[in-house]
Amino acid sequence: MDRDLAPMKNSSHAFALGVFLIAAVCAAAAFAWSVSFVYSKKAPVSRLEREIGNVAREEAYYRGLKKALAESAAPRAALDSYFVDPNNFVPFIEAVEALGVHAGVVLTVENAALVENDRVLALTLYARGGFSETLYFLSLLETFPAKISFDRAWVAKSADKKQSALPWEGRFIVKFATL
Repeated sequence: MDRDLAPMKNSSHAFALGVFLIAAVCAAAAFAWSVSFVYSKKAPVSRLEREIGNVAREEAYYRGLKKALAESAAPRAALDSYFVDPNNFVPFIEAVEALGVHAGVVLTVENAALVENDRVLALTLYARGGFSETLYFLSLLETFPAKISFDRAWVAKSADKKQSALPWEGRFIVKFATL
């Protein structure tokens, strides 16, 4: 009876061996496909890693730049105060007029114009008063906290005898730098 079962044992062993070999081949194919898939993704992953590194460096740079801008806000505001805003120079002219009041002269702004491609505010000023007041106004104007240059400054005794209370006059053409 054992002889009758022997071919059956061999065939079941052969079948099991065949199933095992098929499973091993399938596993090897799956492994080979997995390795190939991983290697095919390696280049895009390393490219993405480089991009992430670049983005991180840029972010650190911009964070530092933002911090530097925040820390320099007060000094930049102080520097900006030395220049005239070309879109809003009326408050600046009012400050110059306040200098005239402080100096004790009658001040007239005869002309205010943006020149040199709107990079310079040119003011033509006419002042009347005593000699010391007129020169005091000129000295205040020279020390005015702004980027200033004088195109022309003229001080003379008034020819108008009717204005004996204000015997001196001055005409100044002054240029202020704008932002």
